[in-house]
Amino acid sequence: MRSRLADLFDISHLSITENGTRISVFSLAFPSLLQQILLTLIGTVNTYIISDYAENAVGAISASTQLITLVSAIASMITLGSGILINIELGRGERERASLLAGTALIFTVIEAIAISLILTFLARPLLSLMRLSGDTLEYGVSYLSVY
Repeated sequence: MRSRLADLFDISHLSITENGTRISVFSLAFPSLLQQILLTLIGTVNTYIISDYAENAVGAISASTQLITLVSAIASMITLGSGILINIELGRGERERASLLAGTALIFTVIEAIAISLILTFLARPLLSLMRLSGDTLEYGVSYLSVY
């Protein structure tokens, strides 16, 4: 049974050695995990700090954080897709095409970040209204998204 399992899953396949440097899946996944933890902590810490100020502000920050998390997840998917395409080209040995893809992905990501920032800043009120926020809660949410 153990040898069957060892045949199906070989941990050595979770890393590669390139130019004398060993790179593992875990070392690549750790920065992404850390980014997600820190993103979540920002909302949590903000909620904790604001909780002494007003209940409406806590609700506004929670709703705004959910919106920011959704937008970040969508942006991450686009970035991940770009990385996959670049790696496919590198695997084919097409370094020049991979370089062009990387440059295009970088430019697109910068444009995407600016667009997302503008959307969250100028359309904060309609977006938060879709989440049925109103009154002070809506105003706190609009302010929070504009600053964030």
